[in-house]
Amino acid sequence: MLYCAAMEVCDMNEVPAENLLPGTVLRVQTSLFPGIKHWGVVGYGRDAYGYPMVWHSQKSDSLRCTPYLEFSAGQSAEILWVPPNDGVADRVISRLQSKEGLPWHLTEANCEMVVRWAVEDKAVSDQLAVGVFAVLAVVVVFAVASSRG
Repeated sequence: MLYCAAMEVCDMNEVPAENLLPGTVLRVQTSLFPGIKHWGVVGYGRDAYGYPMVWHSQKSDSLRCTPYLEFSAGQSAEILWVPPNDGVADRVISRLQSKEGLPWHLTEANCEMVVRWAVEDKAVSDQLAVGVFAVLAVVVVFAVASSRG
């Protein structure tokens, strides 16, 4: 397997879901919001089909571990990071387990924030930052346009 720098998309061939290692950080396109990605971490255990369980938090839900197909909504996932050894995977998964049931919150505990906190110890979301910037840009454009009008 290819090991990537923290939260950097791996340039690699697609890995079958059943071969994903615990602690691997995944990202899939959401079906509800174009351009928004859903983040998760491969946990321990497999479902009846041999797919891994995945820790994730999604809107109107909480942090929990579900089968890969529920996390991915049947889509292929990008691999963002693979832990360099079992000790790191254990730490990441243990941190997620410690927050099981944490309610999803856009600005405090969205899927990206929870995963990055477990891996990097920083609850940050680049997607949220881009979204806030885009909203502010639209507000400025409308304010300038209405002041001229």
